[in-house]
Amino acid sequence: LQARAVMDSGALVNDGIIIALVQERIAQPDCAQGFLFDGFPRTIAQADAMKAAGVRLDHVLEIDVPFDAIIERMGGRRSHPASGRTYHVRFNPP
Repeated sequence: LQARAVMDSGALVNDGIIIALVQERIAQPDCAQGFLFDGFPRTIAQADAMKAAGVRLDHVLEIDVPFDAIIERMGGRRSHPASGRTYHVRFNPP
């Protein structure tokens, strides 16, 4: 609820709230055999907070993408507000 209120206000959810949400989620039974983060942690501070919270990671995979490829992927993104559907002008056209 705290995170929802922050997001609804248009602000970014702080690391403390994010870490608490992650801890709560990975404590669920379906994560007992492991879990996968996608795009998290995004900062050194978040990684340090996870470590301080006792969350142990066995492996980390970093995918290095050339900057121009990132620009092409992000620059081609489109969305249809009425349906909420997302598109890409090259990879997933409307």
